Amino acid sequence: MKKELLKALLARGEEIAGQTLEWAREVSGGESFGDLASFFAAHPSLSLPDRLLAGKGEVFVSLHTEEFNGVPHCHDFVEIIYVCRGSVTDCVGGSRITLAKGDACIHNPSATHYLTDFDGGRDVVLNILLSRRFFGRAVYAAVIRDNKLDGFFNRFLSVGGSEAYREFKELSDSAEIIVELLVGEILRSDGYSAAVLESVLLLLFAELLRKYPKQAEGGFSERLETYLVENLQSATVESAAAVFGYHPKYFSALVRKETGSTFRALLTEQRMKKVESQLLFTDYSIEQIAESVGYRDAVSLYGNFKTYSGMTPSEFRHGSRKRG
Repeated sequence: MKKELLKALLARGEEIAGQTLEWAREVSGGESFGDLASFFAAHPSLSLPDRLLAGKGEVFVSLHTEEFNGVPHCHDFVEIIYVCRGSVTDCVGGSRITLAKGDACIHNPSATHYLTDFDGGRDVVLNILLSRRFFGRAVYAAVIRDNKLDGFFNRFLSVGGSEAYREFKELSDSAEIIVELLVGEILRSDGYSAAVLESVLLLLFAELLRKYPKQAEGGFSERLETYLVENLQSATVESAAAVFGYHPKYFSALVRKETGSTFRALLTEQRMKKVESQLLFTDYSIEQIAESVGYRDAVSLYGNFKTYSGMTPSEFRHGSRKRG
């Protein structure tokens, strides 16, 4: 990447670190903290809000700086770590991932993470930050039409999802070109087009998805989860049994034996996870969301979601945006 771009990105990294420290003082009631490490050590449950990206076009790219090195934190926006030079250890949700030049890692917004083994004089690491709203508009709303791609994001981005991160090793030269194009567009002095950024980000995610290794077939529970995620609208005991090669009655008994739950309960859980993701990352109406996960009307969705989360869909969406 060109030196002038790196210089500008370093300044942006220092800017967001300074603004984060100001936010920390604000939310802590004026407590004095010398650095971010001491703040998050005292307030480990606080999450950096979407509003830190306000005024930045909802997309922010910067160089990782020493201020965030070794500082466990989480946030409400989507973050992609991309290594331009050197290597770094990305600690996410209890895992340690070594990322080298050309590697990337996307974090679940709720996952606590930090970088370590970082040498600011040698390593060049980009932080690509996307607000929930922009991510929904630029990426999620596009892949949601494809069951397989939607499943990739739905299992990853759902609240409390089991996957804290997705890593992508040895990306192609195309990814490097796309990242530099993204940076150049954001740093243009004459402003940038949201439509252009959305297009560039779609290209970047296409490269990430191409490189992500296909999951192994896995056991019965894993295969069933994949089937449910990819067939939320139409899945029934009968259709699933046919796919797995069993009689429906035997299949129902096998599901309970292998998972401890009924087929209906597992289907409802996967539907609710997708509903959560759409409430967080899109502006779809409740009626549209209900249809997308296989409910005939919003009434059925309301009842199931209230049982699942303790809130109505509207309360969940309003609460998440208020926190951001």
